[in-house]
Amino acid sequence: MPREIGDDFPYQRRDIQIQRDAAGVGTAGCILRGRSDGKLYLLSAAHVMAWNVDKPPSPLDPISIFDSAGNRRQIATLVDWAPRLDEAEPHRMDAAIAILSDQSDPAIDLIGRPKKKSSFFFPGDRVTMTGAHSGTTWSQISEDAVSLATTYHRGDQAEFSMTLMPLVKCNAAAAAPFTRGGDSGAAVYNDRGALIGLVVGGDAGYSLFCCIDYIFERFDLTLP
Repeated sequence: MPREIGDDFPYQRRDIQIQRDAAGVGTAGCILRGRSDGKLYLLSAAHVMAWNVDKPPSPLDPISIFDSAGNRRQIATLVDWAPRLDEAEPHRMDAAIAILSDQSDPAIDLIGRPKKKSSFFFPGDRVTMTGAHSGTTWSQISEDAVSLATTYHRGDQAEFSMTLMPLVKCNAAAAAPFTRGGDSGAAVYNDRGALIGLVVGGDAGYSLFCCIDYIFERFDLTLP
């Protein structure tokens, strides 16, 4: 049965989308803090904020959010992303961070700020996410060591393939899939409201997310 999001879960407005330049539409995952500099960063998928647009990613590329009414504004600039072409496979994540242009911008209150995270999850655990396309959905972890061969667009009309692993797999419910196109980059939480991952892809019958611990380590992040 569907479950409502309680006070343990950060508020996330369901229709907030994110993109770099004019492509790569996806979900604004969550707000996190840099461990070293103490600044706030936006986390989403790399194929939303870095790859799959008309030019190769570059630091300081503008990141905008927009809602279902068409209201759009730039709120951040791209800082780092993974995978990168010069990193060896397999890659453990499809993730990118952008530093918030105005650290007190009220628009960031529309994006979730996790209160806790967890390094532990197992097949059978219930999980939830709020995507720009699907809204809030629930699913159950079916496997926790899945690999995915995926193709990215480099920006100069060239493509390259990379393998992501280990990823976590969630099967679709009988009524509806856990995620759909446009939900990439959404933060994934366990049923106690702890951040555990980031949506990176899927198909009609399943969804995949990468583990949040790898992301925190790669980008030197902590909870906000």
